[in-house]
Amino acid sequence: MGILRMVMALAMVVGGWRLYDWYQQQDKHQETQIHAAQRAVDRVSQEVKYRAAMGKVELTLRGWPMTLDPQWFKGNPPQNPFAAVGSAWAEVAPPEDCELTDPPIRLALDRSTPAFWYNPCKGIVRARVSPTLSDEQALEIYNRINRTNLASLFEQNVPESLIVDEKATASVFAK
Repeated sequence: MGILRMVMALAMVVGGWRLYDWYQQQDKHQETQIHAAQRAVDRVSQEVKYRAAMGKVELTLRGWPMTLDPQWFKGNPPQNPFAAVGSAWAEVAPPEDCELTDPPIRLALDRSTPAFWYNPCKGIVRARVSPTLSDEQALEIYNRINRTNLASLFEQNVPESLIVDEKATASVFAK
């Protein structure tokens, strides 16, 4: 019995060590992905600023390129490691989202969600993140990659001046 217990204890120690090692490798892999996504956002943002300064592309009234063009990167556009394989490269915010600083959908849920989001009114580029075990972890990764400080994956960051008082609006329409 004593030898069996020793063998079982040794197996548990070895198994625990392998599990610990696996978690360490996962952390390193995730850190590598975060840094790659940060570099991608920085590279696209720098190109947006360059194109705005050069003025050789169509610009918005606020002076930013109307769209993002993967051809700006000579066939090698920055990639978001958190996006689903085969997803579209970038989404351009529609005019109604002009005042947003982050996309309404921040998670790259599947191939239908583009890897990057670009707001041509503000010249802002954001990388979406893949779902994780928790919303808190996904939010932390999103904030790190995009250098933001959002409190929620789902908050809509519209400036106070654009928020409509629903009660006041309802009373106006009720009359």
